[in-house]
Amino acid sequence: RLTMFDGQGEAVQDAVAPAHQFVAGRFGDGSYLLVPGWRTDFHANDPSDELRRDPAVYYRWSPASGDTVPVGTFRHNELLVLEPDEADGLVVGTPPFGRQTVRAVGPGRFYVGEQDRFEIRGFDPDGTLREIVRVDGVDLTLTPEVVAAARRSTRADEDETPWAERFWAAMPSSRPAYGTLMIDALGHLWVSEHVANLTPARNWMVFSPDGTMLGLVQVPPNLRILEIGADHVLGATEGLPGTEVIRRYALTRR
Repeated sequence: RLTMFDGQGEAVQDAVAPAHQFVAGRFGDGSYLLVPGWRTDFHANDPSDELRRDPAVYYRWSPASGDTVPVGTFRHNELLVLEPDEADGLVVGTPPFGRQTVRAVGPGRFYVGEQDRFEIRGFDPDGTLREIVRVDGVDLTLTPEVVAAARRSTRADEDETPWAERFWAAMPSSRPAYGTLMIDALGHLWVSEHVANLTPARNWMVFSPDGTMLGLVQVPPNLRILEIGADHVLGATEGLPGTEVIRRYALTRR
C-alpha cells in the first residue's frame, strides 16, 4: 500500500499494488517498478537442501491508470527452502554469502544486478536494455578467515536453531561480487562493496549514466546511506539505544 503526502502532510494519493508485488522504486512519471514477493517464487516447488534461483517477472505499475506491464524476467535471490522435522511449515532464506538480486530505480532508468559476477544491467522504464556495467578482475575468493569472521558477527548462541547449520552448509564457494545499488540525483549509479556482516559498506564505486567508472568513494564508518544528492550524502548512524542519528555530509564532484 502506498500513501503519498504533500509538503504540509496532507494525503494526496492512496493506492494498493497488485497482489504479491512490492514496490522497488518510483519512476519520474509517477509509475513504479514492482517486484514479486518471495512466496510467489517458491510456493509450487518442493523443499530441498539445494540452492535455487527462481525466475521473477518485474512490472511497471501506473496507479493512476491501473496498468501493470511486464518489463523483464530476472532471477530471484538464491534461496534455500527447508522442511525441517522440528518446525511447522517451511523455513526459507538466503544462506550466508548467497547471491541476492539488487535493484536501484531512478526517474528514467532502473538497474538490476544478480551478484554472481560484477555485471549490472540498466534499463529504460519500459524494460529496454540500455547499458551493461562490468568490472573485470574482482576477487570473489571466500577464505576461511572471512567465513569465520562472518559467523562471529552474525551468530548468537541463544538464537541457534536446529536448522541453522543447514544454511551454512549450503553456503556458496565464492562471495558476491558487490553489495547494494543506489542512483544519485544526477543519475549516477553507486555500487557498494559486499560486506560479510551487518555493518554498512564503506566503499562505493560510482559510474556515470553512460557506464563510465568515475572512481571510488569511501563513506564514514557505520553510515547507512539514505540519499545521494548533487552535493551531499544523507545517511543514518546509530545513536542512543533504539535511536538513529541522521547526518548530512558534503559531496564534492570533479
